[in-house]
Amino acid sequence: MLSNEEASGRLSVQIDADFAAMEANLRNLHVERRAAVRARTAAIVADFDGHYGSQNFPVGCPSPVCTTNVDITEHNALFGPRVSASIGKFRPFGEVLIGIGHIHASGLDSDTSFATAVGGGIDYHVIKPIAVRFEGDYVSTRFFGTTQNNVRLSTGIVFRF
Repeated sequence: MLSNEEASGRLSVQIDADFAAMEANLRNLHVERRAAVRARTAAIVADFDGHYGSQNFPVGCPSPVCTTNVDITEHNALFGPRVSASIGKFRPFGEVLIGIGHIHASGLDSDTSFATAVGGGIDYHVIKPIAVRFEGDYVSTRFFGTTQNNVRLSTGIVFRF
């Protein structure tokens, strides 16, 4: 049985796990599209996010850690399985996603890299077609030859149809 779900207009924050290397001041948008293989247990997810603002990036220099602050635009397109189970009005879920990330940093050029995300969350069903979602993911990319390990926290409204 196929079913559809869309989580859009969600607010999210992306936190760099390598706090010493990079500091970010980003505005974020996180949108998902889900097509269920089985409506109650497993789904294939298409997950798109965008991050806009300024960020400190490591750059090559003689000392071990040098950074420069640049305006950035980052987009990720991730796909993969999600498993979930309904428990009353709650639906916890876990997911493993792979895909690509692309970043444009003013003054530093652009880069595209393999991206992964592992995480999960919980939906609270308000009424039959609408739920509130809380989600957390560990997102890893490798832009400009440096690995970025980020935590993405999101919340928003889910529309099921």
